[in-house]
Amino acid sequence: MASILQYVADGGYPGQKQTLKIKKFIWLTVGNGVVESLSDYDVTIDGKVDIFTYKGDLRIQLQLLDEDPDALSGPCVLHLNAHTDENSTYRVDNGALVVSAAFGDKQQTVSISPYNNRSMTECNLSGYINVSAYLEPQ
Repeated sequence: MASILQYVADGGYPGQKQTLKIKKFIWLTVGNGVVESLSDYDVTIDGKVDIFTYKGDLRIQLQLLDEDPDALSGPCVLHLNAHTDENSTYRVDNGALVVSAAFGDKQQTVSISPYNNRSMTECNLSGYINVSAYLEPQ
């Protein structure tokens, strides 16, 4: 089923603050943000990040264009900071919502799924950028 709410931590709402963490041997806080919008078919998070090779603004927006709760795949738009792919696609895969996008000649996959009994959202990026990060509501 393709509803963003199924793939993020429980209890999210617009205006909610989030902590961005990575896990190496211990949990490390690498940023923070605010949920600007959250619905079945749209999520926007605006914040700051300081992680390895990048320090600065972080703005993520995902829109599922077909707005079909029964779809297992479909079209979407993914914005990562200044980069946008209006021809992205999503698919439901093994409990995760997986988005495939191209930013110029750079391919990027973003997989989101609930983590730790739905208390956090796991975000796995692979392709041009490879990192696993976790959003934890504050």
